[in-house]
Amino acid sequence: MDGSSEPALVSSARSSGATTFENIRVGDRPLLVLPKAGRALFWPNTLENAPFTTDERTRHAAEPVISSEDIAGPAAVKIAANFWLHQYDYQSADAAGCADDVVNYEP
Repeated sequence: MDGSSEPALVSSARSSGATTFENIRVGDRPLLVLPKAGRALFWPNTLENAPFTTDERTRHAAEPVISSEDIAGPAAVKIAANFWLHQYDYQSADAAGCADDVVNYEP
């Protein structure tokens, strides 16, 4: 596992553009997080007690931004940035040619 990608929202879409988490349910529906300027959505994508195991709850998708003629102003736009955070030193393993097997790397 080489880290996790965490999108930080830097602008708002005027309608839709949600991030959907199908494996996290709110009642009978998937969790939807609508974009809002100035806010960030951040999560780890691995299990706390097994950091090389993907947490399937964090599988997500970006819903399309839908603009409407009823909305005044410019067309809806959603801008996001991804940040990759690493729990462990992955660079030493990569330099040693162990990029595909970081779990078993020993310096």
